[in-house]
Amino acid sequence: MTVFDAEQVGIVGSPSSTSEITLDIVGDASERELLGSMVLLEQKLRDCEELALGTVAEVTTSNQWHENIAMRGVIASRGALPNLSGRADVRSAKVAVQAVYRQDGEGSSPSGATLSMSPSTGTTVMRVTDKHLHEIVGREGDDLFYLGDIYKMSGVRLPLNPSDFSGRRGAFHSGVFGPSGVGKSVFAQYYLAGMMRHTDLGVFIIDPQGQFTIERKGEIPFSLQGFARGMGRDVVVKSLATELRLPQDKGLFSELLAKTQFFRVGLNIRSAGALEAAVAGVTDILDKTTKWADLSIDDLLQVVLDGLIEATEESDIYKDLKRDKVDDTIKPEGAAWKLLQLLKDAAARGSRWGRLRDMFEPVASLFNKEGPNGTERFKISRLLHLALERQEGKPRPLVILNMAFPVSAGTDQDHADLLKKLNGDDTKARILRSLFDNMVRIAEEAYNSKERLLNTMVVFDEAWRYAPKSSDIGEVKVLSNQLAGYARDTRKTGVGWMYILQSPHTLHGDVWDQLKSGFRALGYGLTGADLELVRQQVDKPESIALYRSFTQPSNQNRQYPFMLVGAISPLSFTMAPLYTSIFTTFERWCAANADWLPDKAISMASFAKGQAPAEPRGSDDLFV
Repeated sequence: MTVFDAEQVGIVGSPSSTSEITLDIVGDASERELLGSMVLLEQKLRDCEELALGTVAEVTTSNQWHENIAMRGVIASRGALPNLSGRADVRSAKVAVQAVYRQDGEGSSPSGATLSMSPSTGTTVMRVTDKHLHEIVGREGDDLFYLGDIYKMSGVRLPLNPSDFSGRRGAFHSGVFGPSGVGKSVFAQYYLAGMMRHTDLGVFIIDPQGQFTIERKGEIPFSLQGFARGMGRDVVVKSLATELRLPQDKGLFSELLAKTQFFRVGLNIRSAGALEAAVAGVTDILDKTTKWADLSIDDLLQVVLDGLIEATEESDIYKDLKRDKVDDTIKPEGAAWKLLQLLKDAAARGSRWGRLRDMFEPVASLFNKEGPNGTERFKISRLLHLALERQEGKPRPLVILNMAFPVSAGTDQDHADLLKKLNGDDTKARILRSLFDNMVRIAEEAYNSKERLLNTMVVFDEAWRYAPKSSDIGEVKVLSNQLAGYARDTRKTGVGWMYILQSPHTLHGDVWDQLKSGFRALGYGLTGADLELVRQQVDKPESIALYRSFTQPSNQNRQYPFMLVGAISPLSFTMAPLYTSIFTTFERWCAANADWLPDKAISMASFAKGQAPAEPRGSDDLFV
């Protein structure tokens, strides 16, 4: 390979080593943007030829006359030194070697993170071109895809090569971070589409707010669901509120019911001890009821009320129930008696029945065979099997779990309040904990029975809500503490996690540490504690300085810069990050990935002018 058909930016200066190059900038290169550019040097040794790549993270200017103390007075009085200021400037940069390739007759192959010999002074250093990178990483072939150009190098694509989870590396975890408006959703969309070139990789998206489900035109560059179908994948989109059936878990049912107004308002149970006893009582009732989840909502409520009447009469909820010593009748006094009258009225389908049923129905519906519209619910265990298991001879499906509980127009206020409660982070965290417990169990069973990696990516949007470093919400705190364990347990089975959130600092520390197995994508705008956390993972302060030079995305400046840290590209084998500007249009992304991208995927993913994306649909006919 020859690099001399590209722009020379300088020569190797002194001192330089096998891992860090002093770059003396020459010619008119000092008049062009260089910060953030990727550069390349070629050195020929007796037995091989090496190509070293690195990023210019900082440029410095020195002038011996300006540094001379005797000249400071002249500068102070005249403002410059005639014929010396500017003309005698020397510009240089430090370039950390990020990747070294060795050339042979068949092309380039990775050699490591350092040169095998320090380069000679005067060696030409060039600005890399798209052609150079294509030649260097050409052996990667179909393993490459592109999300954008190298930062400040328009037209020079940054090659990425994250594998699926079926090979020797196994599963890895990743995170996409940045404040609102910096392009996290754009990055995630393009990245997931690129990973779908691995047809044996399953993709399971946890969608707490419905963003991946609804796919609003204008908020995302293309339809990921349409793209997946164009790649030959089935797409299964299921709503927890209306389409999915939770497992017959009596503890989960009781805990979710306790988060509604059923006990506190409907049954007027206010004391903490009585409330705890009533919730435990419902758990015991369900434990004694065979196939309780198969009952109609009315029949299940009747079973619960009858069981609570019995528990109240046995003083299991309130201890103040008093009986006549002569005929053993219950005396009409105390909290237990009041609760008993209320329960008996409701159980007899009296005035209390309707309101209690309205409070009971939203939770009971989640476990029932039928959804609100009368259609059969899709078992969540079936959804997990669909996400984790292979269909021989077919591309793996894209599975999306919509966790949102929408409140439709015309919903009465009491019912709307209940749905909002179910839409709360504490309720969703409890449901997710049950979901992930089942996922870990299914993953381990499938892995142990077939003895091969499951090769599935779990995408967790809005992860800051459920994996925070600290939380005042009990359920969220429990889930957050368990998420790192889920990631550890599932990685060995070939299941990798991708977290999408705003702030690294708010993420649970153990979960953040798990991301070392993969990569972190950091959008514009991280500061303070967030930046300090990132600084610990980056080996050079100049790298952080370059990140901080990013321009804020805006309507006038449609750029989405990201710093990438970790194993995601063949251009860096070190802790040194890479910098990219994400493509701002689907057309540019398609053009960059034309080598592997089917026309059908492009056409089915595109939002036609003036046309909204297709409504999400499920695939009830898919096997379990």
